[in-house]
Amino acid sequence: MDTVGLSFAAAGAFALILERIIEVVIDPLVPPQYKKWIVIPALALGILGAFAFGLDVIGPLMASLGQEEMLPWVGKLFTGLAIGGGSNLVHDLWPGSRKGRERVEFFTDVIKPD
Repeated sequence: MDTVGLSFAAAGAFALILERIIEVVIDPLVPPQYKKWIVIPALALGILGAFAFGLDVIGPLMASLGQEEMLPWVGKLFTGLAIGGGSNLVHDLWPGSRKGRERVEFFTDVIKPD
């Protein structure tokens, strides 16, 4: 497997592990009225993990296209944001998913038009 594939595999594995940590450790500690804010520690842990383990899926992808990274930390930041989403991406894309509906409700509650 090439570097790009390994980078995606590592980020995917880390996202699944982080999702389980959020569900088992953090979710039970959060009061029901604040459940929608669990996304914040999830994103923070994803970014922290990406920097701690040097996970970057954008850098190897761009290198395989012949592009040079100008700011290497940007790839780690975006990878951390993707990791912090955990398996929620699948739930968001899956039609009729309960988590997908909760995610939409979260953003409609937080981002209100003026």
